[in-house]
Amino acid sequence: MTADELFPAAAAAQARGDRPAARELAERVLELFPDHADGHALLGLVLVQAGDKEAALGHWRRAAELRPGVPALRTNLGELLRQIGRPAEAEAEYRAAAALAPGWAEAHFGLANALKDQGRVADALAAYDAAVAADPRHAKAHYNRANVLREQGRVAEAERGYRAALTVDPTMTDAAVNLAAALGELHRWAEAEDCYRRALVVRPNDVDLHAALAGAVLAQGRTADAARLMADAERLAPDPRAARFRRETVLT
Repeated sequence: MTADELFPAAAAAQARGDRPAARELAERVLELFPDHADGHALLGLVLVQAGDKEAALGHWRRAAELRPGVPALRTNLGELLRQIGRPAEAEAEYRAAAALAPGWAEAHFGLANALKDQGRVADALAAYDAAVAADPRHAKAHYNRANVLREQGRVAEAERGYRAALTVDPTMTDAAVNLAAALGELHRWAEAEDCYRRALVVRPNDVDLHAALAGAVLAQGRTADAARLMADAERLAPDPRAARFRRETVLT
């Protein structure tokens, strides 16, 4: 069989969720055609999904070497390097992708994450800025940028970032929760309470959310309401002793 026959069969197997067949066919492609870039990319994907990231790394690196002008191959490689704890190498791949596609938000977003992983806060914020400039509707870039700002004590700026993320994606519950926490840090407890309550609609069994809501309510002087909320959290908690400790911490 030729590569034009084998590779589509491998891709079709992957698309229908038949990972063993996809792996077998992709490996067959590479046995016959060792420099088949798409074969390396596909086998790398199958290996990532199987949890074998180290094995996938070599295939995705080879795919990027064979097709150096494809930015998506570099961002995929960069994300994999981040996931296995090699952010400096990830940075290089994301920079290569951004050079190939300067207007592609995903390249700047990945670069920002890799820089954040290295503790290079100012550089990370600049890269997040580039991501949202390229795509103002990139909710995750707004969200991650806001997290970095909040960690730096720039809470008012972080608030704006969380709101921007939620404007793009109102279902981003983590952004709502972190917005609530930021509002609490700004002592805007009524607004924080509203955000926590909205988040609880989506995550009604989240013990920490119930406790955070109780804290926001208590900060407004509503002790009885806070106690009821902490009782709800205690009923939901898998560890009653931890729940009781949390209640005592919040309410005292």
